[in-house]
Amino acid sequence: MFLKKFIPKSLLNYDKEYMFVGLGFLRLFIILMLLAGWIAAAASSTKKTEYNSSNTRPAKLAYLISVFLAILTSSIIFIISLFKVHEKEVPYLNRMSLFSLVSDLVFLVAVFASSIACAVAEPKIRSLNEDVNKGTFAIAAFFGFLSCIAYFIQISVVVYKSVMEKWKQLKTYLKDKANPAKNSPK
Repeated sequence: MFLKKFIPKSLLNYDKEYMFVGLGFLRLFIILMLLAGWIAAAASSTKKTEYNSSNTRPAKLAYLISVFLAILTSSIIFIISLFKVHEKEVPYLNRMSLFSLVSDLVFLVAVFASSIACAVAEPKIRSLNEDVNKGTFAIAAFFGFLSCIAYFIQISVVVYKSVMEKWKQLKTYLKDKANPAKNSPK
């Protein structure tokens, strides 16, 4: 009760349907998988020693940058969709589904490519004779691939919903056009 005085009403009225029935739970899963992969990649070693002539720094940097941007973008989309900011306060964000679809496609490709780079870099780290964090690139690649699967499911559901909505509109239009006498005013 005391906190309700200080919290804006828009934060108290979140969209329960988006979180539990819609795609909010999947978006939250994506954010958590990306965060786990980011932590694993940050803990990985990039030492270039006499035993390891190949450098794994580019794979680590590509993964960290792409996943950080994906976490940031997914978090913003999650918050905007959860609190329906795009419907209430900011009228120019009415193309939110198109923005989230395009950003999901971009980060699906970026995270997939950087996860492949981490998977390729893991044997280079394992070949070191030094005491380094072995397995961290493999863990980062695993979480990256999991988030790519979740991105693909998210994209598929959004595209399916929009196609079915357009199909329903087309059927209604064709039905109305086929029976003009029933729809004309008397």
